[in-house]
Amino acid sequence: MRKTIFLIKSSAISYCPVCMEEFSYRDSCKRILLQEGHERHVCIIRRMKCTKCGILRKR
Repeated sequence: MRKTIFLIKSSAISYCPVCMEEFSYRDSCKRILLQEGHERHVCIIRRMKCTKCGILRKR
């Protein structure tokens, strides 16, 4: 079984849809994607948090 790790990152600035304040980096979480043939891919997804209202967003 082959395992591949992807880091998903963007340089674009994201804004909160509620208060239009800029998001800041909070932490990361792993997600495992399974493809046909039982091939696994691990994606590391950054979680962002609004600096004003505290809403969370996965990016």
